[in-house]
Amino acid sequence: MLPVQLFSTDLAKQIPIKEVKGMEEENAVLSLPEKSPVHTVEYFGVRAVSDLFLYRIGNYSSDHLILISFYGSESQTRGIFSALAQGYKISIDGKDVDRYGGYGGSLKYKSVKMGYGKSHVCVWDEKVMKDCIVIFDGDDETSAWERLLKTKRIPYIPEWIPHIVKELKKEEKILELSGYGARGYIWQTDDESVCDIIIQRIFQ
Repeated sequence: MLPVQLFSTDLAKQIPIKEVKGMEEENAVLSLPEKSPVHTVEYFGVRAVSDLFLYRIGNYSSDHLILISFYGSESQTRGIFSALAQGYKISIDGKDVDRYGGYGGSLKYKSVKMGYGKSHVCVWDEKVMKDCIVIFDGDDETSAWERLLKTKRIPYIPEWIPHIVKELKKEEKILELSGYGARGYIWQTDDESVCDIIIQRIFQ
């Protein structure tokens, strides 16, 4: 399943989907935003449209995909996912993108059939996403951060959360992702460092 902090509860609708693990399929739920802008995702002429894409800016020739949602025929969506799974670059609005960490890792794929031979797909890196949050317009950002904090060994009260996030951003221990369709952040610190910040700057 996707991390609980991933999708909006206010703006999203629940859609039954299937999780693909090799030849196995499991029932799951994917939450998708009601309205999103449309962009083009492509791999050597295989093309689909995308409403959500979050990535980390790369140091070299391409950026690194963290999460993408796209729509097309089953052959198009599976073709694009296959390229990512094998470590190849894809193009999003003309921008070269590869999977985070290159070939290998824990790339996940979820798909729902929309009728007329079309599928809506979500692809993300499971290892990276466990330390990410995704926030849609209208979401309560404090609640999103609290869901992530609950997975850590960090003492806090809800009133501290905006101050904790502010200090972590200042220290560049939270990285804001680039992209469209939502805002995303990666948690780039350890619990002990956050506890030190709470004691030194917040709990006074």
